[in-house]
Amino acid sequence: MLKKIQSKTIIIQYFVLSMTLICSIMSLILFLILERGAFYSFAWGAGVIYFDLIALVLLGLLIFYKNLIALAIPVIVLKYPIIGIITYKIVNLEWFVVPWFVAGIATILPASLLLLVFIKVKKLELTSTTKDT
Repeated sequence: MLKKIQSKTIIIQYFVLSMTLICSIMSLILFLILERGAFYSFAWGAGVIYFDLIALVLLGLLIFYKNLIALAIPVIVLKYPIIGIITYKIVNLEWFVVPWFVAGIATILPASLLLLVFIKVKKLELTSTTKDT
C-alpha cells in the first residue's frame, strides 16, 4: 500500500510541476506583451484551478487513505460555493478580462497533456532499465 501511495505522490508532483511550468510561462508572456488586465485575469484563473486541484488531491488523500468518508460530503458541498464566491468577486473587478480568465482555468488541459508525457517518459525509462538488467 505504501508503494501505491508513493506512486500517486510522484504523479501529483509531476502534475504540480507541469501546471506550474505552463502557468509561469504563459503569465510571463502575458505580463511582457499584453495589458495588465489580461495578465491578472489569466493569473487568477490559473490560480483558482491550481489551488482547487491541490485541495482536491490533498483532501482526497486524507479522505480515502484514512477512511474519513464522512468528511467527503462537506468537502464536496462546500468546495463549489467557495469557488463560486471567489469567481464572483474577481468578475466584478474593473480590470477583469473574461477570455483570459477562461484561458487561465483552461491551463489544466496542457498541464494534463504534459503530465501524460512525463508519465510516458518515466515508464519508458523504467522499462528500459529493467530490460537492461
